[in-house]
Amino acid sequence: MLSIAYLSSASRAYTDEDLARLLTSIRGNNARLGITGILLYSNSQFMQVLEGPDEAVRACYAVIAVDPRHFGVQMLSVESITERRYPGWRMGYRALTDSFSRSIPGYDDFFHQQQSPTNVSETAERARRLLDWFRDNSLPVSQAS
Repeated sequence: MLSIAYLSSASRAYTDEDLARLLTSIRGNNARLGITGILLYSNSQFMQVLEGPDEAVRACYAVIAVDPRHFGVQMLSVESITERRYPGWRMGYRALTDSFSRSIPGYDDFFHQQQSPTNVSETAERARRLLDWFRDNSLPVSQAS
């Protein structure tokens, strides 16, 4: 199995309704392909983890990398995994509002600071800590079909 984490900027701002429609589509495709993960959205930026069968995850990421809804796609990590980190999450989702974000230890305005393309390992580590916090402190949010 493979896990890919990435950051990207949205080509436009998304409303809650836009994201709900997007997630409905994503979850249907992910269920069919055996992909699980999490999607965070804040300040017109996405951070997502995709995990599942190697070919399916690579193909999904390749589609995202050229999707006109995204720009500045930056891969944070690619890992072979033996166990899913988000096994029950077809695609967990959490909108990161300012008030909610302030309650997360170490959140550190991750989505509001420019990420350094020259220090990808530091950005990836900060992203991993944030994603782990969501995994460990949240139910699979907004999982309704």
